[in-house]
Amino acid sequence: MVAFELKVFLPTVLYIFLLSFSSIATGLSMPSNKNYQYKASEGAPKNYPMQIISGSLNYYDNSGSLAVPKMTKVSNGWGNWRSSHVSRDEEMPLPNKLSLIYFSYMEDQFFKGEFDLPIEKIQALFDAGYYSLNQEENVTFDKFIVGMAPGGYVTVWVSGFDKTIEVFSGYAEKIDGDWSWVYDGDELSREAYLKMVIDEKLSSINDVAAFRAEDIPLGRWENYSNRRYHWEPVLNNIKIRDDLINIIHFYNGEKDYLNVPLGDFHKGKTLAVPDSMDITWNRTGYLVNDLTIEVFFDENEIFSVFDALGKNNAPLKLELKMETEKNNNFTIWLHNQKAKVELKKFKMKTWKPGGIRYSEAGPEDTE
Repeated sequence: MVAFELKVFLPTVLYIFLLSFSSIATGLSMPSNKNYQYKASEGAPKNYPMQIISGSLNYYDNSGSLAVPKMTKVSNGWGNWRSSHVSRDEEMPLPNKLSLIYFSYMEDQFFKGEFDLPIEKIQALFDAGYYSLNQEENVTFDKFIVGMAPGGYVTVWVSGFDKTIEVFSGYAEKIDGDWSWVYDGDELSREAYLKMVIDEKLSSINDVAAFRAEDIPLGRWENYSNRRYHWEPVLNNIKIRDDLINIIHFYNGEKDYLNVPLGDFHKGKTLAVPDSMDITWNRTGYLVNDLTIEVFFDENEIFSVFDALGKNNAPLKLELKMETEKNNNFTIWLHNQKAKVELKKFKMKTWKPGGIRYSEAGPEDTE
């Protein structure tokens, strides 16, 4: 009887041991069997229209997949979402793979990729959730955004109310796709159809006139993902409600609320380079006198300054300063422990309660 039990028991133990060893060796662990409600969407950089031919987020348990919306021509901004299927109320397993075929209009090129997604990181983000100022309650992520850029660069973000986090990036391969996947009519030639879509999607007449295919900045979006620094915002002579920057957008497509100071949350972590941010300045203590300040950074300037001062992981402070002695002139500085540089090329817009906008005005111009 004992011998018989060992014959049954030992293979079971061996299987469990091998499964555990495999998980340890690969650094992976099986996610819980908890399901979640979420949608899928797509996006592409401004002025670089893309179109998904087919795409799916494949569930980790191989039980199925969620389709990524296809056939819409998108150039809606990096990290932004464009469309989604009709809302699904059922809960689904989280995805651990992305299958994608898409077309880049500027390059006249098809791309295809099969990507492994970091399921443990994704589940940790969904389970932890975050507090949403917009909703005034704890919420979690409810959307996957699949971003497509020139050169085959693909990024996946998880997104919720006013919060987007990059969870994956990689490169798809060039393929020779069938032109009928994009356009199956016979009214326009391939060249004419491409020109029509590109002209429609470029944001201005100047963009159309200046565009040349050889000028596509391949590698730009990978650079956005890779350039991260130990930095935090600092407010000088600016009082804001709850010490919270309303929203900050990063060049890598992420967005978030940011506490000032960042405190323990920031320790050991890096942030991407900021693209824009807005704060609500509580000027007098009364809500009616609050002023929202929107800041738009110049890409070349801010990357140059971050690179110069952030070498060797030097901690940085991005100081937003209200110059009270200069009629509330607003300045921005980046500094490390040894050097300090003023940013000169940023643009600013301000808002008062009720939506009154003061375009290209400084705080000193808005009473």
